[in-house]
Amino acid sequence: MSSYSHGNDDVDGGKFFTVSKLQLLNHEKFLLKELVLTSRSPDTIQFPLSEFPRVNVNVPDYVGGELKTLNESSIAYKMTKTDELGERKIQSNGHLLSCRKYLFDVFSLKKYTDGTLFVLVQDLMDALLVDGDQDEFLSKYHQFYPIVPDASQLKFIEKSVPNLLKKNEKLNWSPKFVTAKSAFVQFGAAVICEGTRLTDDYWETVARDSSLTSHHRVFKISSKLQKLFFKLQPSFLVEQENQKKEQEHMKNTQANSQYNLDNLELPSLLIMEQPSSEIKNKYLKDFSVGNSTTVSVPGQNISGSLELSTQYKIPKYHNRFSFVQAIQNNAMDIPIDQELNLEGSATESETNTNSQSRPMTPSQGNQDAAHSKPVSRMLSSLLNSTSSSGNKSRKKTSESTPYFKDSRLIEPDLIINGWKFESLPLINENNTDKSLQPYSFRGLPYFHKDKLIGRLKNLTPNNIRELEHMHDSIAANTGIQTARRVRKSRWFKYWQYKAGVPIGLYENQQDYFKNVYLNEILKQVTVETHYDEHSHSDKTVTTIRIPNANFLTNNNIQGVEPPYSSFFEKAEYRK
Repeated sequence: MSSYSHGNDDVDGGKFFTVSKLQLLNHEKFLLKELVLTSRSPDTIQFPLSEFPRVNVNVPDYVGGELKTLNESSIAYKMTKTDELGERKIQSNGHLLSCRKYLFDVFSLKKYTDGTLFVLVQDLMDALLVDGDQDEFLSKYHQFYPIVPDASQLKFIEKSVPNLLKKNEKLNWSPKFVTAKSAFVQFGAAVICEGTRLTDDYWETVARDSSLTSHHRVFKISSKLQKLFFKLQPSFLVEQENQKKEQEHMKNTQANSQYNLDNLELPSLLIMEQPSSEIKNKYLKDFSVGNSTTVSVPGQNISGSLELSTQYKIPKYHNRFSFVQAIQNNAMDIPIDQELNLEGSATESETNTNSQSRPMTPSQGNQDAAHSKPVSRMLSSLLNSTSSSGNKSRKKTSESTPYFKDSRLIEPDLIINGWKFESLPLINENNTDKSLQPYSFRGLPYFHKDKLIGRLKNLTPNNIRELEHMHDSIAANTGIQTARRVRKSRWFKYWQYKAGVPIGLYENQQDYFKNVYLNEILKQVTVETHYDEHSHSDKTVTTIRIPNANFLTNNNIQGVEPPYSSFFEKAEYRK
């Protein structure tokens, strides 16, 4: 069983075990020694030292995933998977075996008579050199079961840990703790004083299958130990810098092979800049005679702008008779699928009543027919846009127009009693991957046709009017954001052009541009030979490039200089 320097007894709470300063000092000496021994093996030491090793123990899901359940004591998740070699290094209550010691303080509670050891989540994070919020830490390692202490337990913890209450108030959280065994199962040798890979890992079998050895680095290295290590190994620091430069050179070379900076976008096709002197003279001339004019700023006429009025029009789900017909029938709050049925039943009952009350004369019949013609013509235009009131020539003309052909090709089923919803985007059933484009270019989601038709039939004319305004706002916002992205990209390229950078340069190409591309330009030598008629001989002109004061770090300006800044603003950036 592990031993600790001292423990604090509390009758109402439990017992607290702290790690001594001597143990922490020996642990730092052990880390420094291991760094020196493994410094010549990059695969073993695994830079950078301030982060966890890239090759680590792949901890399996040992609590059953989403089906995880608590153990009998309800203090941790029940382990559905264990390592036989790891179980030989720790007891079920969290006490370590073979003289191993935890790297953090642990405590036991009177409530659990088996002496189960716990650790505060904050102490665990400090031992691992992990910064941040404890809730984020617990969400990342979801196999922990965090316990919130009750009043008596909190009193015991605050009494045992100095300045814990002030620290928690500053961080604005309450302390939580987990079992010490779950911390060992998750992190293995990383929570053991002078921990060694494989020897002090719980998942030793998994580590061996991953080809890990006892020489692989386990811990994050603090900045203090890094400074000591580089003092002991000064030549290694130089070697590390050389390796870093070689890696950057290889990265820049790969970037050059992927992107040829000489063949990026041409400024002549993108930017049509007006000379600022011409603009200034024109403005002063107009201003002197009292003519107010709008100043055209250089760079504003960048191509690729987006006209919202032509690309994003207000959607119309009605024709010119839809709302008129609904108002005449007092059907503004009646679903559009029931509106014409109500009108048809009312007309039919009224006709039957009149026919039963008195016989219809030929003159009356002609009058009723003449009176019903406009109504029937209007209804036919609403119900079926391809049908007519009996005029065959008009029917042929309407069927031959491109609009009706397009409406059939889009979705004729979305024309419901004259209300036109064929512009709504539908999911293409032939496309198996529907997650690639969840929204259309106007911002609306793609709808399922079968579900959409039932929802549209339940809409009232008032609902449709609100729906048009709602969809218009979505389309307008989408268009504005699209225009903003286009303009932002164009303005960024414009300032690249003004700075002399190849237009379209990516962020990952900056190092190559500074360290390789510009230096290669300086090395370029242009040799031209032409015949001189006066001397009757060939003359050779050699042109070389010499960097001026503004080339990279040759100037005395520090930081980024804002465009169009005044002399006094520029002075702030000068030494």
